[in-house]
Parts: sequence; C-alpha cells; structure tokens
Amino acid sequence: LHVSHLGLSRDLAPSALLQIVKEMGVEACLAAVDEALRIDWVECKDFCKKNKMKQPKSSIRFSLLAFGKAPLGIDSGEFPALSSKFKGATVKCINAYVADLCYRKNTGTEIARVRALCTWAYQTWFHVLDNAEMWVTDYERSRAVSAGNTFLLAYQFLANRARKDKVCLYYVRPKFHVFKHMVLRLAATGRNPRFDASWQEEDMVGICKKIGAKTHKSNFAL
Repeated sequence: LHVSHLGLSRDLAPSALLQIVKEMGVEACLAAVDEALRIDWVECKDFCKKNKMKQPKSSIRFSLLAFGKAPLGIDSGEFPALSSKFKGATVKCINAYVADLCYRKNTGTEIARVRALCTWAYQTWFHVLDNAEMWVTDYERSRAVSAGNTFLLAYQFLANRARKDKVCLYYVRPKFHVFKHMVLRLAATGRNPRFDASWQEEDMVGICKKIGAKTHKSNFAL
C-alpha cells in the first residue's frame, strides 16, 4: 500500500496522464487541461463500471495532479504527483484506467510504446499478486517478477528521457529501490508481498517518538 498505491502510483499516473494530454496538444491554459482531465475522469468511471470495480467518487483536475501552477509541470521545476486526497483504493482504480488509456493512446512512437509497456507491467504486477495466495505458484512468481522488473526498466527509460528533454515528469524517489527489493524477495522466497505490512513497525516508531519527546536531553543517551 505505502510503496505502491501511496508511493509510486502518485508519480506514474499523473505523469502518464499529463504526457498524453500534452501529446493531444492541450496545453494552452489550465482550463483546457482540466477539461481534458475531466473527460479522462468520466472515462475512468465508465471503465471501472464496465470492469465491475468500485467507482471513485472524487474528481480529477490539474490542481490535484501537480504542485505548482505551470501547465503540465513544464518549466515549473516541480514534478506532478497525485494529491493525498486520493486514497489507496481510488489510486488502484486510477492505475487500471491509466494502463488501459496508455494502451489505447499508443501512437506507435517510442515514448508511447514504452509508456504503454510501463503501465501494463505495473498493472500486471498487481493483477497477479491480488489473485494469488500467500505463497505464489511458480507461474505466478515468474509472471509477477517479470512484470515488476519490466516496470522498473520502462519507468527508468521514461524518467531518463524526460530528464533529457528537460521536462518534469516521472519523478524517481527512494520507494523505487524498495519496490526492487520486493521483486527480489518475491523471486527468492515466493511469498506474496500483499500479505506483508508495516503496521506494527509504525506503531513501534510512534511509541519510541513519544518516549523520546518526553525524555530530557541530559538523559536521552541513556
């Protein structure tokens, strides 16, 4: 949840969406961008309904995709990211829709093909693990590991190309390193990472924080 839906997805989904909007030539003003995103959001809800997924209740607009006011994040020096207003379940629906959108908007260019591959591999990773038990089969392990590695390589390509073109898209954060370890651990052990969580560790961190905050600095080392 924290690594994927509340982490990597917040970078991948808006970058892919805004890149497609830019390729459509919609970048004259934020109103035009918001209208394009509104149409995408309607399509997203229809996609969820068609595939029997829970439809997201909120709406999507540029202000929920990026920090800064520059169109498409270009020249703003800041990367687009989904707002924290989107919960993990909603982000999961957005992931599925973005993968389908990138497939339909694949114009055959190198960027479009890699983008479609990236979002498809990312969605395949979730699809395989969501339908697997705690200990995956050899086939599920092979498919999930292949999808995870493909996603990382494709995202790396998109991030490098964006940097080369001096465009603020496809931000690379430390969670990508954590995701790689998840792929490696799945390949080595066959344990589905969907069944692992960090709730207890987070509770422990909270307890230690409270103790540390109430400790006098002269006794802190003890």
